[in-house]
Amino acid sequence: MQQLHKAFSYLKSFKLPPKVREMMISLRMNRPASLLMMLWPMLWGFFTANGGTIFALIPAIALIIAMRGASLLYEDLSNKNIELNPDPYAPTEEAPQPSVLALFALSIATVALAHAIGTEVLLMVILWGILVVGYPYLYKVTWFPQFYAGLIFGGLPVLIGQAIGGEMTPSAIVLFAVGFFWVTGIETLRADIKVAQDSRADLKSIILMLGEYRIPFMSGCFILTQILLILTGIVKDANGLYYAALMLAQGILSHAYYGIQLEEKQTARLTFRRTALAGLIATLGFVLGM
Repeated sequence: MQQLHKAFSYLKSFKLPPKVREMMISLRMNRPASLLMMLWPMLWGFFTANGGTIFALIPAIALIIAMRGASLLYEDLSNKNIELNPDPYAPTEEAPQPSVLALFALSIATVALAHAIGTEVLLMVILWGILVVGYPYLYKVTWFPQFYAGLIFGGLPVLIGQAIGGEMTPSAIVLFAVGFFWVTGIETLRADIKVAQDSRADLKSIILMLGEYRIPFMSGCFILTQILLILTGIVKDANGLYYAALMLAQGILSHAYYGIQLEEKQTARLTFRRTALAGLIATLGFVLGM
């Protein structure tokens, strides 16, 4: 018992080296909801493809981690005004300086992983990379950068997941829309958290344009996500476990709607984390119900 106590004490006092910790914060590993926002759509695509195996799942997850990490570092380096604090969900966290070397390494890793998986995936990743290049600058030219984020961080990962999982299926069309509305809703919520920051930096955002209609818009994105997930289950002839998982995920998101309407920043951050949990539950539905 004493040995067990010592082990727990060691784990509690363990600290990462400063450089490693800074990199983890830069990649939002201390707040993984941003990564999971992109990971869940990829997995939804993977588990609805024909021929996916558990062995293909490991490089798929590694690819998404590398892609999202590279995109986050690129955003921080390209337009720091987008994220005056790169982690708006934890404003007390000191933000480290983004590293060009780390961005280069993650970009090489992304291309290498995509090439190892297959030519189709590599072409999709190259297209994704081209689209990501313009993303940080949209905040200066359009009020709708969240829609663009829905495309590159939600819709395209679904197609990449299906390509990794095997043969593309008709459900990819519906799931592309699922990923799009999922990420658009989450990115709009994220913009709502940092609306004052965006306004000071003279950045455009759908939140600033929608005003009081922003809450129905966010709720509508999540409701459309659930409706399209149900349609996906019908197309794929899913069993009851799939729909049970969707009901549970919807319950979590419904509670999140209430949190959004409170208009308290701390509640909004909690709502953001709940979207990650809802995505996990929906993913379990794909695993157990397809």
